[in-house]
Amino acid sequence: MKNTTCRIGIEKAEFFAYHGYYEEERKSGNTFLINAWVEKAMYKTDNSQVELDQTFNYELIFKICAQEMRKTQYLLETVALNILDGFENTFPDASGMFIRIDKMGPHLGGKVGSSFVEFSK
Repeated sequence: MKNTTCRIGIEKAEFFAYHGYYEEERKSGNTFLINAWVEKAMYKTDNSQVELDQTFNYELIFKICAQEMRKTQYLLETVALNILDGFENTFPDASGMFIRIDKMGPHLGGKVGSSFVEFSK
């Protein structure tokens, strides 16, 4: 058998949400981009194909992110950690996971493309 580490994920998933420490942010909302993945070891014999039950479903990764993005939070750190908790509950055999949430065009008094939080386990 061959042992390989596989990452399954999503990139640049776009959400409009109302997260923010300041009331103005929670009223007006903002665009957020999410990059996320889960990782696991995969085993394959020379003549076998990978089966769906041997991998993770990236649609579930998206759904977990979408569910948490709908819940307004003061801090993106809370959103990101809740997403990681969702990954752990949904993919208990994951050997690693990652989440990055970018807040597009934050109002910081100057031109900034995005701010972000990032966590991995």
